[in-house]
Amino acid sequence: MFKKSIKFLFLGLIIITMFLACGNPEDKKMELFNRTKALYEKGQYAEARVESKKALKLDPQFSRAYYMLGMISVKQNDLEKAYDELSKAVELEPELLDAQIELGTVFLMVKNGEQARKKAEFVLSINSEHEGAMILLVSCLIWEQKEKEAEVILRSVIKKNPKKPGPYLKLAKMKVKQQDQDGAIQILQDLLEQEEVNKTARLFLAEILEKKRDLLGAEAHYKKLIHQHPEDFSLKLILVSFYDRTNSDN
Repeated sequence: MFKKSIKFLFLGLIIITMFLACGNPEDKKMELFNRTKALYEKGQYAEARVESKKALKLDPQFSRAYYMLGMISVKQNDLEKAYDELSKAVELEPELLDAQIELGTVFLMVKNGEQARKKAEFVLSINSEHEGAMILLVSCLIWEQKEKEAEVILRSVIKKNPKKPGPYLKLAKMKVKQQDQDGAIQILQDLLEQEEVNKTARLFLAEILEKKRDLLGAEAHYKKLIHQHPEDFSLKLILVSFYDRTNSDN
C-alpha cells in the first residue's frame, strides 16, 4: 500500500512538472515578449528577434511582437522591414500608440514628413499628453522649417516633465542650427541642473563653449566629465584632443 502511494505521488509530481513546463500559452507569450525587450535594451538585436519570432509562433496576431521586430529593424537600419513590421503591428492594434509613433519616425527617416505628422496627430487625438507624439510632431515641424512652433511645444514638454533630457537636447540642437549658441548653452545648463551627470548634455555644452573660444569653460566641463565617468577612457582621449586642438601645454 505504501509503495503504491509513493508510485501515485511520483506520477502526480511528473504530471505537475509537465504542466508547469508547458505553462499557459498567454504567460509564455508575455515571457518571450519581456525577454525580447530585455535583449533589445542590451543591444542584442539578433537574439531579441529570435524571441519575438517565437512569440509570434504562439500567437501570429501578437501586435507587440511585431512592434518589437520593427524596433529591432530600425536599430539594424533596415527601414523597409521596419515599415512592414510596424505597419502590421498597428493594423492588428491601432491603439498601440508607441508603434504608431515608431512608424511615424520611420516615415520621417525616409523624408515622408506628411505621413509622419499624420501619425503624431493620430496619437495626440487619442492622448493629447503623449510625449512621444509631441516629440514626433516637433521633428515634423522642424522638417517643415517651423522652428518657432516646434520650440513652443518643446518648452511645454520641458515644463511638464523637467527631468527628461530628450526635449532639452532637441531644443539645444535646434538653437545651434539657428546659430543661437547662447540659447543652446542656457538650455543645456538648465538640463544639467536637473541631471548633473548627463554625459551627452555636458559633452555638447563643452563643444559649444570650445567653438565660442571659451576654452577655460570647455576645459572645466571636459574635466568634469572625466571625474563623473572615470570608467570611460574615451573621455580622457577627448580631453587630450582638446588640448591638441587648442595648443595647450596642460
